[in-house]
Amino acid sequence: MPIQKRCGAAAAAGLSVLFLLPALLEPALAWPDSPAPTELVAGREWTTDVRVTFDGAGDFRPWLAVNSDLQAHLVWLTNRSGANEFWHTALNRFGEEVVGPSYMTNRSVVGWGPSGEHGPNLAADSQGNVHAVWDDEVGHIMYAKFDQEGRVIVPAEIVVPSNLNYSREPTLAIGPDDSVVIAHEENYSGTFRIVVDKLNSSGDLVWSRKFVSTDVADYASVARLKVDRLTGEILVGFGSARGSWVARLDENGTKTMASVKVRTETDYALLDLATTADRSIHVVWVSYGKVHYSVINGSGSKMLDDITITPNALARGVPSVATATGNRTYVVWEDRRYGESEIMFAAWDSASYSGYGSMNIPENVRLTSSAGDSGAPQVVVDRYDNVYVAWQDLRDGNPEIYYKFSYACGVKISADAHDLASLYFMAPGETK
Repeated sequence: MPIQKRCGAAAAAGLSVLFLLPALLEPALAWPDSPAPTELVAGREWTTDVRVTFDGAGDFRPWLAVNSDLQAHLVWLTNRSGANEFWHTALNRFGEEVVGPSYMTNRSVVGWGPSGEHGPNLAADSQGNVHAVWDDEVGHIMYAKFDQEGRVIVPAEIVVPSNLNYSREPTLAIGPDDSVVIAHEENYSGTFRIVVDKLNSSGDLVWSRKFVSTDVADYASVARLKVDRLTGEILVGFGSARGSWVARLDENGTKTMASVKVRTETDYALLDLATTADRSIHVVWVSYGKVHYSVINGSGSKMLDDITITPNALARGVPSVATATGNRTYVVWEDRRYGESEIMFAAWDSASYSGYGSMNIPENVRLTSSAGDSGAPQVVVDRYDNVYVAWQDLRDGNPEIYYKFSYACGVKISADAHDLASLYFMAPGETK
């Protein structure tokens, strides 16, 4: 029996999905019948876990993007040749391979700390091309661009040749116009600070050396970077000896608010961030085994400050956050509360805020139940608010990359053929 559900354009029009053609909600390509098996997880319909890699080597730390054709592009680190390499593949939303696994580059960023945590140094744009940044170990930030099968489009080049200061630890994010925003550490007058550069989609320099962290710390490290998919505003999270901070720049590299402290710990741990249409910045991180959450409004004031959204968690690593219309927020994280590390999921919107700087704790949903440890999860949302998740998983004996998808509504709303045959339709004003 078709599921009665309101969602997206249907909800705006006040219409029941039972009587809607899928094309009313998305272009036809976006609502095919799923060829993949699905499962209900806490009332939300997902594809079952899709294994992406099958090479028998170790595959780690996936990074996920969705292009303009609603394909999921995955870039991950592997040791299949005995050394660190980055590979790429493209899937349709149901996990079917569109572009097979392809070697990209062996240029990786080592990172700091026992888990080597840092932001991504490869990312796919709306056309499926892959951009890479790294440091050359002598103080230059390097850049290259590849097509989705690994062919070189822009050969390796120094991002800012005129910058003679020692730079390291780059990470990047792709803008709505496929521009490439790069954040990195730069040794400026004897202390490392966070600096941002911007390239156009062809790899040409647009602007460079916009200092982010100078208003709060002489030494800052470990940046996490996001670009708003609508406005092009740039969000930077960074750690320092004075805690962890969030900064925002406009698309021209001008800071639009003073840096905001979100963590008091001085361990330089990573946080993740995303923004909603009202320009609120949603920030998540792990401290002492719990996932914490803050919201900074458009003027730089904290609406929610350090809320523990996982009171029973044994979380580790870096959580991932994505946002959708209606100020909806999705978070995934690694959690050991069940013994093995599993991927957990939570979702909420601003209706969960209960006033006076507090919120109702969202349901913590167990997304995986595999026999081996699962970790390094990533969540992204496409332009129709559908949800994609990728992670690394040990259920097969060695680390492999896995993937999962769910519709924005949490259910597949296009009807199967036998359901359509049982429907009847009424003309305007007609009654039965």
